[in-house]
Amino acid sequence: PLIIFVVRLHLPYLNIPILILTLFLLMQYIYKTPILQTLIGILFSTGIAYALHFICAIILFSIIEICFRLPTNNMYVMQILVSTTQLISCIFLFKIKRFQDGMPFLKKEHLATTGILSSIIILTLTMLISNNNGDIVLIIPFICILFFAIFIYVFWKNHLRQVYDKNQAKKREDYLNHEIEQLRKEKELLSKLVHRDNKLIPALEMTVRDYVNNYGDTVSSQKIISQLNILTSERNGIIKNNSYKNICQTGFIGTNSLVNYMYAKAQKENIDFNFILAGNLSEHIDSTISLSDFDSILGDLIENAIIATKFNGGKHILVIISTNPLLIEVYDSGALFDINVLANLGLKRITTHKEFGTGIGLTSIYEFGYKYNYSITINEYEIDDPKYTKAVSVEFGNVREYCIITGRSYKELKPLFRREDIIIKMPAKS
Repeated sequence: PLIIFVVRLHLPYLNIPILILTLFLLMQYIYKTPILQTLIGILFSTGIAYALHFICAIILFSIIEICFRLPTNNMYVMQILVSTTQLISCIFLFKIKRFQDGMPFLKKEHLATTGILSSIIILTLTMLISNNNGDIVLIIPFICILFFAIFIYVFWKNHLRQVYDKNQAKKREDYLNHEIEQLRKEKELLSKLVHRDNKLIPALEMTVRDYVNNYGDTVSSQKIISQLNILTSERNGIIKNNSYKNICQTGFIGTNSLVNYMYAKAQKENIDFNFILAGNLSEHIDSTISLSDFDSILGDLIENAIIATKFNGGKHILVIISTNPLLIEVYDSGALFDINVLANLGLKRITTHKEFGTGIGLTSIYEFGYKYNYSITINEYEIDDPKYTKAVSVEFGNVREYCIITGRSYKELKPLFRREDIIIKMPAKS
């Protein structure tokens, strides 16, 4: 105030520029905000302050002169009254609900350009009026100041509305994205359940059908089979013939049904399917892995082998389940995995047979590894029997690994190198 008072006495035309400069230096020292942001804030706030000052002055002079017919020649008294009214107006202005958050749009310089120009015009007109002898022509600057003050008010209000709308839109977008993510997770879960049930339900259906045909009376048998046909008619891969061969005795009805169903499915594609169980599987069910998860992993491994063998024109599949430790090995004569399938296993769904497969099976097998801490090995060349082209094995233990044994070239294996969790081994030389 002392600096402004001295400047006003000796250099009245520089009063407002000096005020802006001193405020700028003071605000930079206190808040250390970006220079342009500080300058914009000072210009905007100073323009509003002077606009309110003139509006308050006009209102007070009008009330005192016209309504009360009192003299207004005591400038000190009038200045105190105008300044007090201006201060109250500023406080009231920021008590308005919409203006309580200030002017967040000033942080984005391109949004504040129009308001800043209006403030500069108000300050320029203020300097013009403050340095004259009361010419009647100066009524025009007064009107202009009033006009630009209203313009700043509308500008401020509209930009706050835009900020509010943008924040609301962002909240709605975040909410919708959250809902979409939840739906995606639910869809993923449902697709896995359907993928599993497409194997397990037909397998159980085939077992029940065989039991009913052999042990049930004729009338009841036909009713049960009819109901089974209705329940499973919309599922893929249903085997509805009455031929049934029990090649598996694991001690678990569901597992037996699954392997027998896969055997029938392979037979339908003219694929020679063999199954070997070495050890007592019941020692590991529930203690090492739940029965439903074991059946799901086993079913996915065999189904992938059938699809690969079918599309490669192969004729052989061998499934081995051994214990101590628990190990599932599935050999097939199908095509080797696409390198992108190996590179993205567990990261995203991708399938070698895009026209038929979904990629859910391999993804589920990889994800179960986190739950049961088992190793996955894809062996492409270290296979003694020439009937088979590859083997996929899952070994339950305390080591989680993803290993590929292959003789492919360095160039072909290059997409695998970006993953640190893949162990790549070359086949042993005989």
